[in-house]
Amino acid sequence: GGGRVTVAGFGARIVVLSSRTRPKRLLMRGSDGANYTYLLKGKDDLRLDERMMQLIRTTNTLLSAHPNTRHLPSLRARHYSVLPLGAHSGLIQWVRGVTPLYSVYQARMAQQRTRGQPVAQGRGVAERRIPA
Repeated sequence: GGGRVTVAGFGARIVVLSSRTRPKRLLMRGSDGANYTYLLKGKDDLRLDERMMQLIRTTNTLLSAHPNTRHLPSLRARHYSVLPLGAHSGLIQWVRGVTPLYSVYQARMAQQRTRGQPVAQGRGVAERRIPA
């Protein structure tokens, strides 16, 4: 009731991704008949991620309400659902057509390596500034 969507079932296939923590992409069928794709992550505490999404939603709401910014939709940030299931696992809404920031960073580091530019070791921070 009250417009709340509940899980009515799961898709027949689970895709295991090849990243370090081996997250699983799964499909859930909602009580509204729609399909919802989520990433099931283990070994990660998603409670901070959830708080960040709440902050982004609140900021978007404030920007939408303020007379100086309500006509500037480009100031809004994209947010997604984060559902912590405990201290070490949770679900993250799958967002299609988005490039993870870490992938952009990896591509930039690979580009610098092929050009022979210095790249710091250790924590993966470039020794020189990346031009804007």
